[in-house]
Formats: sequence, structure tokens, C-alpha cells
Amino acid sequence: MDDDQSNNQQVADNNNDNNSNASRLAEVKARALESLLPLVQQANEFSPEKRFDIYMSAMRDSGNAQSAEDALEAALVIEDQSSRASALSELIDEVEYAEIKSV
Repeated sequence: MDDDQSNNQQVADNNNDNNSNASRLAEVKARALESLLPLVQQANEFSPEKRFDIYMSAMRDSGNAQSAEDALEAALVIEDQSSRASALSELIDEVEYAEIKSV
């Protein structure tokens, strides 16, 4: 095997390792969100800001409309007006991105 073939094989192996690692990390994230969401819904220990962040992560991960609705509900009860506006703006941007991505 010449040097070019060897280098190409190394690049291919590295790409496969990176894809496998990314896939495993995505799976861990999905499982963690799946376990976290019921806790957020049941416990009042999370601030509205933290609940918003968690629901946004779930929405980004799954594109689930329910997570977007939950994020909206959390954003609407954020007390600080500036933080509420920022959360609502972020939600609008993410929903628009999800709509574009699904077309």
C-alpha cells in the first residue's frame, strides 16, 4: 500500500470513528432528555428559565411541537421582561428554523 492509499484509509477510519462517536453522543443526549422531561414536568424546583432551556434542548433534538409549546409556557412566566423577550425571540427563531428544515 503506498502512502496515498494509507493516508486515505486513515482519513476514512477517522471519519468512521467520528461518526460513531457523534451517533453515540446523540443517543446519550436523547436518552437523557427522555428521562429529564418527566422530571421537569413534575417538579416545581426548576426556574422558568431552566425549564425553558430544557424544553428548547428537547425541541432542537426532536423537533417535537409539544416541546416547543412547553418552552413557550415556560417563557411566558419568566419574570424579567428582558429575559422573557429573549426567550420568546429564541423560540421564534428555532421554530422558524425547524419549519425551514422540514420543507
